[in-house]
Amino acid sequence: MGPRSTIDKRILVITCYQNGYSYGQIGDMVNMARSSVQAIVTRFVRENRVCYKSRKAPNKIFTEHEETMIVLKYQNESISLKDLLEYVKNKFNKTCSLKTIHRVLQAAPLAGDNLPLSTDENNDNNKDFSTIENNNNNEVGSTIENNNNSEVGSIIENIPSRLSFANDHLSKSSDFWDSVIFTGVASFSPMYSKIGLKEHHEMKRKYKGGKLVVWGCISAAGVGNLVFVDREMTKQKHLSILKENVIQHAQQFGIRKFHYYQNNNIDHDADIQYWTIWKCPHVMKPPSYDLDINIVDNLWEILDQNIIFHSIIDENDLKAALTQEWKKITPEMAQNLVRTLPNRLQYIVDKAL
Repeated sequence: MGPRSTIDKRILVITCYQNGYSYGQIGDMVNMARSSVQAIVTRFVRENRVCYKSRKAPNKIFTEHEETMIVLKYQNESISLKDLLEYVKNKFNKTCSLKTIHRVLQAAPLAGDNLPLSTDENNDNNKDFSTIENNNNNEVGSTIENNNNSEVGSIIENIPSRLSFANDHLSKSSDFWDSVIFTGVASFSPMYSKIGLKEHHEMKRKYKGGKLVVWGCISAAGVGNLVFVDREMTKQKHLSILKENVIQHAQQFGIRKFHYYQNNNIDHDADIQYWTIWKCPHVMKPPSYDLDINIVDNLWEILDQNIIFHSIIDENDLKAALTQEWKKITPEMAQNLVRTLPNRLQYIVDKAL
């Protein structure tokens, strides 16, 4: 079973479906296979459910004490995996595969650094086992630090501000939404997809950079600049980016009396509040949790999925990949995302009833 899509992406699929888009059109918009789109819609229509059912972890072969003994044996004596497998059989009277032993050692931070690249010691080209554990609750290679762990229903029911915002803007016309400029911040880390295990391991050790913080904006007319931030987004840097890009975006696309969609997660500084009041014709104040409303988060998902097709070994490669994929976001894609907003708000209202 492959990695699951995020709750935000599944909500976007449903809202696009309710807007009358076909499975193929939705797949192109959210970068998802047509069959996956159809499965999400079918689940929603038949079971009125967007969230997946929880998975149950398989039964473990070893206890925590036994796993500790296996790790200590490997660290203290530096034996091979095959010898370790024989030790497990004699010591605990249990049988397992080399893959299981490899996973036990991977879970130990000290042992995992010196693991052999393959569980098959006679075949250097074996690429069956990755040195990186993927979390199946995230997108493929996803590094965007979004908080998607809560169920959508509980969020809607427990945050009245979301319902208030939805009711206030549910009747807004398409002209209103066309005048809104959305902004957002995300962080990315290098992706090494479609690269063999040995090369992957070597790149991970050689990589000297950290995560890249990016800022972006979008309106129905298209996307604005993609700005890279050194190290972390400070209040001063954020204010400088807003001054240089928001009004420029409005002028570039001819949006005269634009509405600035204020990101309450980061637009809390007094200087930023002062600037938005005096420089932006209108300021929207959405609820704090707005991942399913702010369409910039959908852009981050698109970038995150598409950069895995690039070969990235340092921050310069990552910047180039993000910039290239950002430029591929067409005005049609931006407009389609904006057109989903009424249905997103309607979904919030319906879930609260």
